[in-house]
Amino acid sequence: MRVQRPETGRSVAKWIAGLLAIAVNLGFVLFLMFHVTWRNPAPEGVAVELYAPPQVAEKIEPKEQIEPLKPMPPLEAPKFEPPKIEPPRIEPPRPRRKPSLHRRPRSRKFR
Repeated sequence: MRVQRPETGRSVAKWIAGLLAIAVNLGFVLFLMFHVTWRNPAPEGVAVELYAPPQVAEKIEPKEQIEPLKPMPPLEAPKFEPPKIEPPRIEPPRPRRKPSLHRRPRSRKFR
């Protein structure tokens, strides 16, 4: 014998979820069928307007002859004198005191 359970919202929710899933997938398939073009369209022909070729202009010759350029005289490099630097004066070291051999008594600073 089967025990009858009270009707819960779970079974109704499953049916609604299943129907919504089917509806979304069906809508997606319809969108792909009618709105997406999988083929590349054939290119359209290119229209070109034809016109007469331009007339050739008469050749014009210059009236004056242009003289060739004269070579420039060679440039001299500017003379550069380095600045005079005086060597620094070095003082000899001061003589150190020789250490004494006697031992000094320690001061009592620490008490």
